Amino acid sequence: MEGDTLYAYRSWTGFCIYKIDFKADNNHLVTVNRDPEQNESASTAEDAERLDHLLNWWTQPSYDYYGEWLSETYNALKKAGKAPDKLTISGQEFDAYYFHKPEEPNGFLSNRYPSPFDLDGQHFSSAGQYIMYKKCMIFGDQASAKAVLETEDTARQQAIGRHASGYIGSVWTGMRQTVAFRAFMAKFGQNQELKQQLLDTGDAYLVACAGSDRIWACGLGLNDDKRFDAANWKGDNILGFTLMEVRNTLRDTPDK
Repeated sequence: MEGDTLYAYRSWTGFCIYKIDFKADNNHLVTVNRDPEQNESASTAEDAERLDHLLNWWTQPSYDYYGEWLSETYNALKKAGKAPDKLTISGQEFDAYYFHKPEEPNGFLSNRYPSPFDLDGQHFSSAGQYIMYKKCMIFGDQASAKAVLETEDTARQQAIGRHASGYIGSVWTGMRQTVAFRAFMAKFGQNQELKQQLLDTGDAYLVACAGSDRIWACGLGLNDDKRFDAANWKGDNILGFTLMEVRNTLRDTPDK
């Protein structure tokens, strides 16, 4: 762990990137040194979030930041974009990753995240496109299915799928999770980098956050602190639970 670096940033005029070196002192705590020769440059929101988590760790002396715990957490931070948050279920606390839009933290989990794959003889730009395409096809609305394929605008895809001709609620309720499972299996199974990102979430709960979505998401927004306790959820989190099953399946399936 000692000697590893993280690119982080903070300045009076805005944000800039610094190289930070991890060092261990005699009390087994981590100290850091900014490389004075590191040039300032533009940075991303992901960098800011990483630094924020590290700053939180450094101000909580009850943690032992040195050794295996820090190494594992630091690796997860690099690979997943941030250390896991927590989720309480019936008084028990678990690791959890929360996500919503592709450009937000853990955005690679989103069904709208750009992730080309082939399935059912068609090429898709994202898991969300496949889900809406399949929804239209299930009810025989081939015109709408074709329209879904012709646009990469995720909002447009959802709007088309929402008005699929011949739609029967009970049928879609029974089939939608299976459709999502196939979409995510293709998304992560056909992209090694995305697959590894998913596997790197370990056994953590995956929670889709959207205050307006009580089916696919938990029914609470990504910035709503109530999301940390499942007792507060207003939605079914179908996306999150489906992703967890996909993760288990990929983990148990050897690479060909």
